[in-house]
Amino acid sequence: MIDITTGTIEEKIIKRVQERYPITMEELCRDLHLSREQMRFELHRLQSRGILSLEPLPDATFVRLERHDIRFVGRRHQEAFIKREKRRPAVSDEEDDDGIMYG
Repeated sequence: MIDITTGTIEEKIIKRVQERYPITMEELCRDLHLSREQMRFELHRLQSRGILSLEPLPDATFVRLERHDIRFVGRRHQEAFIKREKRRPAVSDEEDDDGIMYG
């Protein structure tokens, strides 16, 4: 079993390949907002560990997942921000009536 730390670029790449299998390196770059060189570096690191393999074709380079026994280790974090309602001050129906004191 291969342990991958959550929150890393490796985790994002592996999860994206698991979600959309026939995927090219260009699509990964666009989806994860990484440069070609940074993506190539990360993919070669994963390829040297035996997790991914790269299939270069004349027009594109496809990424294939070789190992399926991957475990993501680390604290779970929330992907999207939860918007909470702000408390509003209680609106009084009465006008500022000071009563007898200011008669």
